[in-house]
Amino acid sequence: MGDRRIVMTHTDRCPEGCTVCVEACPPHVFSLMEEVHGGLGAVPAERVTGPAFVHHVAYLRDEDEDEKRVRDRFAALCDELKIPETQRSLGETRAHAWGPAPDGPEKLQLTWELHTEYYFIRAVLDGGPEPASPERMEPVSAAMHRAGRPPLLTSLEILVVDRPMDPDEVCERIVCRNRFGARVLGGDVAVYTNYEPFEGRERYVVAGTPEAVAEHGSFIVSNIGRIENYYHLLMIPRLEVRDTVQEVHRMEHAFSERMERLTAEIGEATPDRLRAWLGDLTLDLAQVVRRYGRFNHVLSATFPYTELVRQGFAEWKEQPVAGFDSLSAVILDRVATVGDEYRAFLARLDRMQDEISDLVAILRTRVDMSMEAQNTQVLQNLDARSAIQLRLQQMAEGLSVIVISYYLTGLASYVFKALTHEGILASEILPTALFIPVAVCSAFLVTRKGAHLIRKKRTRPPSAD
Repeated sequence: MGDRRIVMTHTDRCPEGCTVCVEACPPHVFSLMEEVHGGLGAVPAERVTGPAFVHHVAYLRDEDEDEKRVRDRFAALCDELKIPETQRSLGETRAHAWGPAPDGPEKLQLTWELHTEYYFIRAVLDGGPEPASPERMEPVSAAMHRAGRPPLLTSLEILVVDRPMDPDEVCERIVCRNRFGARVLGGDVAVYTNYEPFEGRERYVVAGTPEAVAEHGSFIVSNIGRIENYYHLLMIPRLEVRDTVQEVHRMEHAFSERMERLTAEIGEATPDRLRAWLGDLTLDLAQVVRRYGRFNHVLSATFPYTELVRQGFAEWKEQPVAGFDSLSAVILDRVATVGDEYRAFLARLDRMQDEISDLVAILRTRVDMSMEAQNTQVLQNLDARSAIQLRLQQMAEGLSVIVISYYLTGLASYVFKALTHEGILASEILPTALFIPVAVCSAFLVTRKGAHLIRKKRTRPPSAD
């Protein structure tokens, strides 16, 4: 190797003859870098030079369609078209295969790409004599449709011609009730379409100088597919939104009438009536929240699709063609309109959700206030009963003093009578009368002490046992 020195960080990857590896790293050190760069450059790029005929189909992915299942169907397509395994390059989300066209001089290229919500297969018959014919693609396109799983998202036929075409010749290729076209990418190549599906396929014509087609053909074909795919993804929810708008309108009308009735009667409504209203509105709120959650999930992805469509048209760098309308004007206008429809629809659901939530909060506050008033009344009744019980208890204590005093005086009178009978006292009447205050004081003290012990026992905290 002479004086040239090669510095590596893994001895297992050193080229033959390397003697200056400065650090030995375990293999897992490179796992993140390999994952980040995995697949880059592994799948050959698609080449479109013209004349060529392109068929592009895209399918929506089902929830149960994993990557392996979709990729296996593309491999089965290659088998059906007899493309050798040595002429296939399959990555995780992108694949490319190439070989001779069935029963013809053209070269066949197949491209497969897997995206989050869809996947597409594109076939290119390239290098044959002009004009390329859709019939030449039929054996391939039929196999392509068998390799996909409906629902179908996009179906395109793109004719690529390596020479300029005049408007009359373009109209021979596509039905020109509506004519859209523009020179793109510097003006040496033009793209034409009518945006009208014919027999389930949309038709495009790409025409330009051989040099421009060779340089930009692959990008133009790819960009047409990208614009159409994202435009269709953007438009798919539109029908469901329009159907649901009528239902939302009826819900708004019913809610408006209910709100007017509630606000008029809420001041005199009973707690039971308030709770019934609250239950009905809670159900309405649940329905609105469910619809808002569903459409927020469905429509949230459409707003990035809008930007991707705009970006695709911006990359054309359009220049006008006499006799043809702009490629982007009608689509971008519709994209903007649909995007505004989606935003207005979500805002409408969000606003109704807020209004119902506010009314539910008012009713709940009203119910809470009613319950507080009832609780206050109950507490007042309890206070009144407690006062009555206290007075009854005081009366009972007073009667207890009288009864105890009476019995003590009676007992004392027997003592005084005995003393009088023995001659110790002259009479029992005066001592008995003098004993009455003593009996009353004694009865009062005994009753007071007993009541104090009872109250103390009631207020004593429970023992740990």
